[in-house]
Amino acid sequence: MKKIQIIVFILLSVIACKKGKFTENRDIEIENKEVPPEKRAEKDLYDEVMDVHDEAMPKMDRLMKLKGQLQEKYDIGKDQEKATENDLEKYHEAIKKLEKADEAMMEWMHKFEPQEDNTDHDKVMEYYQDQKESIIKVNEQMEEAMKNAEATLNQ
Repeated sequence: MKKIQIIVFILLSVIACKKGKFTENRDIEIENKEVPPEKRAEKDLYDEVMDVHDEAMPKMDRLMKLKGQLQEKYDIGKDQEKATENDLEKYHEAIKKLEKADEAMMEWMHKFEPQEDNTDHDKVMEYYQDQKESIIKVNEQMEEAMKNAEATLNQ
């Protein structure tokens, strides 16, 4: 009886190993199939859009810190009357620019939709190109707002 159990175990093991090998070979075949040039171009442009986004996202933390510093200076200046109206206005404007840059990023992220299900290559490329230009502008808006905030804080 024990010999039969061992033989059954060995047979099941062999069958299981062969199944895994078949699936593994099939996966390799699928991976090696040529990706159509249109899909490759779409993926490359999508990656470019995401690269700009990924460059901009870490700046959000710095943007919020600058906003907090400006808000603190504004509040202290107003409450303790240590700042002139002109200084308070500069702080307020710098805060507004940071908020607009933050809103622009949030809006872009909310509206961006990968075009995986769209089969019209030209429309996909046009969409990704528009999104790339849009996220570049958002990134530039963030940079400008942060430079302005730093200059305002250093006055």
